[in-house]
Amino acid sequence: MKTKHILLGIGAILAVDYLIARINKTPKITYKEKLPFNYNALTLPPFGIRVQNKNKNNLLLIKHELVHWKQYRKTGAIIYYLKYGLQKAIYGYDKMPMEIEARKQTGETKYCQNNYTECVRNGEAITIKKPNFRV
Repeated sequence: MKTKHILLGIGAILAVDYLIARINKTPKITYKEKLPFNYNALTLPPFGIRVQNKNKNNLLLIKHELVHWKQYRKTGAIIYYLKYGLQKAIYGYDKMPMEIEARKQTGETKYCQNNYTECVRNGEAITIKKPNFRV
């Protein structure tokens, strides 16, 4: 009986989380001087997207983050974060499917979709150029 209640509770939480994601169509985009871990931009469901001030006009970078927002809206925040974390742990940042999808939809070359860190560092990426990216 206890297991049934726990499962119902988890199901209810996931259902509410999913409904919030479906309602939360347009993210609030805020600009900050600095982001954690020297990120250029990041998507924080259900709160919105954060972008470094210096990348305010980088529409391709924002488009990349909007792909992550769409990914969140399909699953809800809980599943989004679990999926993102598991993919990063299993594949690493450059090879994780959620990031590759965002790179592909942004227009990165096939090579840069799978070797993003190298492309950002050497200037081949179209979304961002940063010699010390992910160092």
